[in-house]
Amino acid sequence: MTVMATGPVRVVLLNAGKYEHAEVALDRSLHLAGANNIGKTTLVNTLQFLYIDDARAMHFADKSLEETRRYYFPGLYSHIVFECLCRDKRYRCVGLRGLGPARAYAWERYVTEGPYSAEDYVEADTQRIREPEDVLARLALRQYRPIEPRELRAALGEESAGVPPLGLLPLRNRGDYERFRTLFLYLLRLAHLRQEDLKRLFVEAHAADFQRPQIQLATEFAQSWRTVQRQKREVDALGEIEPDARQFLDRHQRWLLTRSETAATWRRLLAVVAERRTQRTLALAQIEQRRERDGAALAQVETRLADTRGQRDQLLRRLGAIDGELKQRDSLRESFGGVLVELESAARDNLQAQCDALRQSLASVRGRSLRALASEHAERTRELALRRAELAAAADNLAGWLQQSGFDTAALERLFRVLDPGLLGLPRAGGALTIQDPAAFAARLRELDARLQTGSLRAIGVSLDISALPPPALARYADPDALAEAITGLERDLERLQREQSIAADRERGERELAALEAKLDECRRRLAGQRDWQTAEARVRPLERERRELEKQQAEIDATLESLAAELATTRQRIDVSQREAAELEREGKAIERAVQALVPPDPDWEPAATETEDADWRALVERYQRQQQGTTQLASLLDDARERLARALPRLALDAGFATALAQELDGLGEKRAALAEAWRGFIAGLSAAFDAQLADLERLRTRIDALNRLLRQAHVSDLKELRLGLRELPESCGVIRQFVLQHKAQVGADLFADRSAFARAEQRVGEFMEQRSALELVELFQLEFEVTRANGVTTRYPHLDRIESNGTSITIKVLTLLTLLRGLMREREGYRLPFFLDEANALDRANLRAIVRLAESFGFAPVLASPDGSDAAARVYVPTRLPNGRVLLSAANALTLERADEDAAELPAPAGG
Repeated sequence: MTVMATGPVRVVLLNAGKYEHAEVALDRSLHLAGANNIGKTTLVNTLQFLYIDDARAMHFADKSLEETRRYYFPGLYSHIVFECLCRDKRYRCVGLRGLGPARAYAWERYVTEGPYSAEDYVEADTQRIREPEDVLARLALRQYRPIEPRELRAALGEESAGVPPLGLLPLRNRGDYERFRTLFLYLLRLAHLRQEDLKRLFVEAHAADFQRPQIQLATEFAQSWRTVQRQKREVDALGEIEPDARQFLDRHQRWLLTRSETAATWRRLLAVVAERRTQRTLALAQIEQRRERDGAALAQVETRLADTRGQRDQLLRRLGAIDGELKQRDSLRESFGGVLVELESAARDNLQAQCDALRQSLASVRGRSLRALASEHAERTRELALRRAELAAAADNLAGWLQQSGFDTAALERLFRVLDPGLLGLPRAGGALTIQDPAAFAARLRELDARLQTGSLRAIGVSLDISALPPPALARYADPDALAEAITGLERDLERLQREQSIAADRERGERELAALEAKLDECRRRLAGQRDWQTAEARVRPLERERRELEKQQAEIDATLESLAAELATTRQRIDVSQREAAELEREGKAIERAVQALVPPDPDWEPAATETEDADWRALVERYQRQQQGTTQLASLLDDARERLARALPRLALDAGFATALAQELDGLGEKRAALAEAWRGFIAGLSAAFDAQLADLERLRTRIDALNRLLRQAHVSDLKELRLGLRELPESCGVIRQFVLQHKAQVGADLFADRSAFARAEQRVGEFMEQRSALELVELFQLEFEVTRANGVTTRYPHLDRIESNGTSITIKVLTLLTLLRGLMREREGYRLPFFLDEANALDRANLRAIVRLAESFGFAPVLASPDGSDAAARVYVPTRLPNGRVLLSAANALTLERADEDAAELPAPAGG
């Protein structure tokens, strides 16, 4: 049969979920019949991969997204493919392929051109899933294109966005996809759909028809309400404080007069203080001139005194230098005055000759130290004994025996890289080594050599590369001629070392004698040098003794001059002290005036002095007058501050600054205007709020119209035990009734005088305030409740206020399915030519006739119901029975399907959906 309706026509699962291979047609209604936990829900939930763009919005029972990825896409050989007939009447495939554990079991969604071909994924001869690279190479020939979630959303709605358009969802508006996704997910999970969900879905599905689906009281009207409240508080506050405000303004005038008089006294006081400061400055200047003259004289005396002291210090330094020379001469005389030059010179020459002769004889001896030669001689002696022992045992040692036993040189080198090479020189018997079982011993060595021929030795947890070990010196143990040659070389080395030891012993004795002679020679030279230094010093100090006597006379004259300068310095400093005391007295008087003025608090700079000022010149009297005036100003200011605080609390909008009194006077003058502004703001606020409520009530009537349209569609659902199924809209008095009453009451007050009846105004204000406090927003869904009216075949009508209170689960399912299908159909731009599969949850709760009726109605709306239960039924066009394989996996294909002719005939008799 050629499928003409746009939509998915087939879904294929390869190594996905519980399915080894599943292939199910989606062009008609179908029924999955099989035991529980065989994979029916697994197959149904795959519809989300085609229609839901964001994996985070999908629902897979109680499984997390990570568990879902691992379940559906356990490896690189997992595929889910939807074959779709697109809006342009071309076949395309939307597929998902697993990216494997390395990519956290994620999937990649893609689209290809043309219908589904099993050969692209499965090998025809072995029926095994192809390698991932092979699959991608084959799909590349079909214009393979990976798609992101945003691209899938665009492609479903016929927007290309660089992806071939699918056009599976001809939505009426571009922004309707979110609503479609919510409704579709609830279709897959009917058991999770509750009363409030259904009500909100109904409002959201018709959101484009509403003017006020939501009133944001907190954002739209809160500011206006705060403005009315603020203006009312201002008017009330002004009326209450008017007498206190008048008294405040009177005191403020008196305070202004007092502060101007205080400012005038302050200005006179500053003038007197400035005059006294000028007189003090002149007197201090004269004292400073005397101090400068005395200071210059003092500086001259101090300079002369410093120069004289410098001369004395220089003279004393010279005397010290002369005394040092004399002391050094006396020390040299004491140490070297008794040295005989001729005798000491002869001894020096004799010692020099002996040193030269001995040094010349030692120059002929060269070589190493006696200790190094002795150590090497001992080492060569031990090695010679070892070689002689090895030569004696060469005929019967282990190395010879092994060669006789068939071990070649390569085998011995491999073995004794690992074993101790010293074993090769040991005799076979009578010593440290005894071979008790030669055959067994040789066999064990050949076994070890076989393991070593790989180049490494492997043991438990260890691998050793034997090439890293040094090879044994086989010639030492297996070649007597080589040993004899080594012994001859060692004997020659011992003879050479014996000769070098004798020469080294003689050289060391000579070096010790040379060191002793050189020490005696150095001492002799030191005594001769000291005797020469004494003779030189003796000649140098003779004229210094005469100079010392002259310097002592000059020292006496300088001491007399220093005494005279010290007396003159004391007299000059006394005159300077007198000038300083006079200046200090003037400074004390000035500081007293300054302290008295500084103790006063100056008037503010903006205080204007009075026109008439006092002529008093006594600064003390002026200070007392200023203090009295300032006290009066302070008292008035304190009274004003107390009143200002009270007034500011009543009028918080007035700033507590210098302009407060002016602003207060202006507030009192504008009290009438504020009352008029308050009345206007109140009427504007009530008008805006009433208009918003009117609009929302009008939306409620539009919603009632939509529900009536839904009821007309529900009449087409001929459920066997139901004569009629209706949805009713019941207004909620706690929300809808409140706003209706509010609108009626406040419309009746339009044009009334706000202040004619203050108690009525207070009651109205209280009602509005309580309403604003209780709600920050008012949604359309808060105004009504859905009720379900069921008329059965016997004519009995029952009204259910809630879905969960309906005693028949089949009736509840019918309401949910028909409502959701109707809402989804309303989102579509066209009413024919599309096919949308969905899962009819809890189908086993419906009897056969009712289930067939719902399936027929869904197909007439453009939907393809997918049923699932342990037992099959004839309600759907096809029945699929999954088969469990021996390995526990599940197989589902056309071979497991049964097409019901009666279901096809029933579907053919259905009326075609009305054009959109």
